[in-house]
Amino acid sequence: MKISIRPKRKKRPAISHDIGLIFQDNTLGLIAMDATADKPRVSWCELRSLGSEGCRETFLSLLSERKIKHVTCVSVLPMDQYDVFIEEMVANIPREEQTDALRWNVVERLDYPSSDALIESFEQPSPPRSGSKQMAYVIATHQKTVQDNVHAFYHRGQSRITGINIHELALRNIATLLPEDKDGVALLHLRGSSGLLTVTRDKTLYLARKIEIGLDHIFEYLNENHADGDTEEILKHCSLLDEICNQVQSTLDYYLSRFMPNTIERLYLAPLEQPLEPLRAALSDRLAVRVKNINLEELFDFIEPIPDERTLGKLFPAFGVRLSCPECKQQINLFDSRFIPKIELATANQIMATLAASLLLVLLSWGILYGYLSRGETRLANEKIKLARMETRVGELVQRYPVQKMDTALEKHIGQIEGQILMKKLVVQILQGSYDFGNTHGFSIYFKELSRKKLDGIWISRMRILNGGEQFGLYGKAMDPKTIPAMVSLFQQDEKLSGHAYDLIKMEKNGIVEFSLLTHPMDEKNEDATQEKNLGLLQPTSPFSFMMEKFVEKALSGIIGTH
Repeated sequence: MKISIRPKRKKRPAISHDIGLIFQDNTLGLIAMDATADKPRVSWCELRSLGSEGCRETFLSLLSERKIKHVTCVSVLPMDQYDVFIEEMVANIPREEQTDALRWNVVERLDYPSSDALIESFEQPSPPRSGSKQMAYVIATHQKTVQDNVHAFYHRGQSRITGINIHELALRNIATLLPEDKDGVALLHLRGSSGLLTVTRDKTLYLARKIEIGLDHIFEYLNENHADGDTEEILKHCSLLDEICNQVQSTLDYYLSRFMPNTIERLYLAPLEQPLEPLRAALSDRLAVRVKNINLEELFDFIEPIPDERTLGKLFPAFGVRLSCPECKQQINLFDSRFIPKIELATANQIMATLAASLLLVLLSWGILYGYLSRGETRLANEKIKLARMETRVGELVQRYPVQKMDTALEKHIGQIEGQILMKKLVVQILQGSYDFGNTHGFSIYFKELSRKKLDGIWISRMRILNGGEQFGLYGKAMDPKTIPAMVSLFQQDEKLSGHAYDLIKMEKNGIVEFSLLTHPMDEKNEDATQEKNLGLLQPTSPFSFMMEKFVEKALSGIIGTH
């Protein structure tokens, strides 16, 4: 006997996807990226409108559609859910304590209690001039904002969130991939209602400025002035673009004056949520730097077809937050493990209380069932006693009144008496003239008429007359079947034999046709037995049969003789 033992199959390690998330303007954006490759590889990216579903439901539904079982997430907070302050760092305090020290400089400017504030900070690069103040960026957000973010994207066993960041550092991470980052580069991301400008150099964020004018304002201006010319011409005279360019230029000038590096020569324009092709040229005409549209295909390797500009514009910060930048010194993480939904374990007292309640419930149920069972057994015993009494009573009655055997002589005598009663009733009916005798003229006329009707090749073998002539049957044989209808035609011409409708039954056997002419169907098998039964019961259904006539004559003579 050959036994084969298969080696135990090893479990394949679960593949975990690294996801960048952005949740803003009632949309959810996801980017799956491998940031460890020489050129970051984007496996897929999705943008979903939340609709009636919540952020968490949309997130889990998307993972289910893509059959993803494990993900590690990093999200970027919406720009309107956190505040950025530039504060002077506290002297003579270690870097790890600066956040706590700077906290008290900003909490008074928040519109929620300081106990609900979550504070993070990172340093701004030091100016080259001696005596210049060392500044830091301080980020403040409500704890509830972070908690909602964690609850939306944390699902035990399937997804876990490891980081929450801000737009400023997300754009800094994308700028590190640009060729001009070594000497300094500016990046402008215009959204619906606002925009964000960053100035970075050598993987370091120097300046970040929020611009209060967005694409919604620009398109509103275009709609109001569309009759004055084409879009490119209108943008040349757009005061909103003038304001944006003034803020960009002043930021670049401040960067040059404070940090005294090389002049910024390139401004990259991020993909727009609402595409506007002439915008780049309109900005370039107003600025002293060259403006170029950023090409994400040059920075990332897209496995799936790259989305359109509208989608890329909404997903743009998610690219940066997923990139991270391990070699960058400016790092924050607003994620707090305290906000992970926890499974509350029952205490020993709670377990004992639950067990006691369960035991009590079991005992109570057993008591109720035992009560029902006891009452059922008592009722069954009582019914058995009643049954035994009834059986005893039945036995006594059987012994007292035994079953009597049938007396044959008595039964015969009763039959005779019943016959006499029936015959007397019949005589009374005859004497009163209420009895229908049927044919009172006799049946010889049938034989006379049949003897006169002579046909060659046909002969009569049998004739039946029942119920006082009401039923008539004629049986015979013929050499030729055509002679039978001729015979029936002769019967219809005769005064005595006419008035009957005949059913013809014929059967050919050895060249001779056997036929029967019947006025009514006749059951020959049961007729004799029926007659015997009627005679035995003395029922006068056929009073003119031979035996019945003799019986009636005898009964009449007996009655007359007695009188």
